[in-house]
Amino acid sequence: TAAHPVHQNTRKTLRKREAFIHIVDVDKIKQIGAAALIAALLGGLSACDQMNTHQRDTAIGAGVGGLAGAALGSNALSTVGGAAASGLIGN
Repeated sequence: TAAHPVHQNTRKTLRKREAFIHIVDVDKIKQIGAAALIAALLGGLSACDQMNTHQRDTAIGAGVGGLAGAALGSNALSTVGGAAASGLIGN
């Protein structure tokens, strides 16, 4: 049996509303993420002001290693392993 035309239109309208709500949520999440990233970067830069060269090199090594581990392994263990190994090398 065919669905009643009114019910088909209602389903289409609901799908459109759900898609719109999803788009709004994703945009809001991106804005919050960008703001959090900026806050973290500013906080991190102010913390580096008191570091000596040895500490700074260790932190840079850990950051680069963490990024490399994340890019190569695509999981948290790779990120942590890369950061730890590179931090030791920078140390």
